[in-house]
Amino acid sequence: MKVFISYAREDLQFVRILEKYFARYEVTLWIDVNNITTNKGWDDQVKDGMDASDTMLLVLSPAAVASENVANEWHYFVEKKKDIIPLIIADCDVPFRISRRQRVDFRGEFKSAFIELVRLMKITEEIDYNITDIILPPQNYRQTKPVSTAGEELPLPRTAPLRRSPAAVAPEIAVRLLPVIWGEHYHWFNGMRGSGVAGELLINSREIALIPRADPMILIPLANLVDVKELKGVDNPVKITYVGLGGGLASQIVMSAPPERRKEINEEIASSLKYLKTR
Repeated sequence: MKVFISYAREDLQFVRILEKYFARYEVTLWIDVNNITTNKGWDDQVKDGMDASDTMLLVLSPAAVASENVANEWHYFVEKKKDIIPLIIADCDVPFRISRRQRVDFRGEFKSAFIELVRLMKITEEIDYNITDIILPPQNYRQTKPVSTAGEELPLPRTAPLRRSPAAVAPEIAVRLLPVIWGEHYHWFNGMRGSGVAGELLINSREIALIPRADPMILIPLANLVDVKELKGVDNPVKITYVGLGGGLASQIVMSAPPERRKEINEEIASSLKYLKTR
């Protein structure tokens, strides 16, 4: 798979982290600071990179939204009817023409968001859930020196803030990706009696997704979430009630797949969803 990364230069640190994470997959990344040479015009090389790529990862931040170059790049992909996956790394106004595309929220925990991205890209290699060998810097990806158009680092201006003020950070819940079993029916003593579906529960700041190993996923926008209730029984599962596709109420009963972590994961599911519901 060939992937073009569109980003503002202020967000280069995030792109470098992303590059390290993709090193273990059969993905060819086109990044201007790696691929631009001096033997051809800058614009022509960017166009060649876009033409050769199947997918664009669009890194969105205030700087990217304000960038004319970034806008030109994603407009070109839209015109060519190529896939674009927006990656939100900071609060910003998502451009209208790409606002309805499925996005990945990197404002929370990076590693879980990256796993979500790999799933969305439908990469054929097995997903590595134990990503522990890459040390991440602080979550403020923009704490990096600016670079010139030739890719050379420039000194930080004296007025540039070196750390984010705690008062400026809005509370955000990290992306969760948890191994679970779910179903529509649960008996307090017999559990799901073999009727449960095994897979993963993904929770982020926009939606809840129940991702099975084969069947289509169940996607629940947070705006549709009605109630979260911890049930009594041998497994202490969590019942999620929401507005379904037809406008009526639907529910899924979810619990941890690993029995040895059942209490811990069930409590995390309940507390995360209750927090998001009250935001």
